[in-house]
Amino acid sequence: APHAGLPKSPSRSLFPRMCKRGAAMLGSTGLRLAALSGLGLLLACSAAAPAADVRDGSYAIGAPSAAAREGDTGPGRWMFQYDHNLLALSRGALTKRSGGTGVQHELAGSGGQISLAQSHSQQNHLEHVLAAVKKLAQGVANGTEQLSGTTREALAGIVEEMEAIIEATEEGHRTDQGLVDDARDAFEMQCDSSDDGEVNISATKANTSEHKHMQCRVLEAEFSRNASEKCATYWDEVAAPSPPECMLTLSGANNESEAELLDSCLAHISAWVGPYRARVVKTKADCKSATDEHQRMVQECVGHQRDFEQRFCDYRREVISACSRYDKCFSRLEKERQTLHEKVQVSEASRKAQYVAAKHIQCFVMVINGSTGTR
Repeated sequence: APHAGLPKSPSRSLFPRMCKRGAAMLGSTGLRLAALSGLGLLLACSAAAPAADVRDGSYAIGAPSAAAREGDTGPGRWMFQYDHNLLALSRGALTKRSGGTGVQHELAGSGGQISLAQSHSQQNHLEHVLAAVKKLAQGVANGTEQLSGTTREALAGIVEEMEAIIEATEEGHRTDQGLVDDARDAFEMQCDSSDDGEVNISATKANTSEHKHMQCRVLEAEFSRNASEKCATYWDEVAAPSPPECMLTLSGANNESEAELLDSCLAHISAWVGPYRARVVKTKADCKSATDEHQRMVQECVGHQRDFEQRFCDYRREVISACSRYDKCFSRLEKERQTLHEKVQVSEASRKAQYVAAKHIQCFVMVINGSTGTR
């Protein structure tokens, strides 16, 4: 098909100048654009300037090698060799550029910094290819462009490469999503679980000490009630001795009758005083013993209370320390996650643009290769 803007049959003298311009185009925008919109010019250039060297990345098109020249019968042979070099370049250009599309691939070098040059280069190349395919589709649909076998073969290579790019964008999406999920799970794995051990140990010690203290206070209360009861019994005994009534009027005897009354009173006193004294001695001893037991339990409980207070303060310090470590861990991971999200968003935007461009290119190729009704 004739190149837009050029005469259908350019004079031979124009070929060298146009070839130089075409070489510059190939070096900056990639070979598919030339393959689709300038095949006629390129084939003519191959005959007019066989020594020209057109490079894209690590690929080159130039004069055929000595082996390629063997059996050469004229410019047509050079055109054939040049055309197939072009097809090889067309099929390899985007694949060479594609590489990894995810943040993980981009973070592999440059100290973790995303390299946008490769992504931008590929996006620019896709835009050029999209423009060329769109133009060709319009020409084919309008009937102004005819598809040669070489163009169809180049289109087939482009379709394959678009599928590879779409697959790469999907793989990049899965990779980035995995990184985002890992950043989310890192909070629980690195922060929530890292400090539970020491805190739980301190909490267990504090709880154990608190339980001992509570049990001791229960016993102390029982001992206190027992001492109160024992001492109350003692004080009841000494407060109300209940001696025989004759003791209230006991006096000397001046006759036989008074002597008998005195003797009878002494007998009652003797019967009362022994048991009463025994009860007083016993209740007093019980009061003292219960009081001593209560005081001993008080001191024991005071020790348990001090231990409980110390354990609780230790637990409190562990909690504060754990919370501080958690805050630092959370802040660090939050910063890392934010940085990752920003990088993923950049990668996502580039990936979406490449995906849309590749889908558009596939759509235009379907138009080009389709029937008249489909077009």
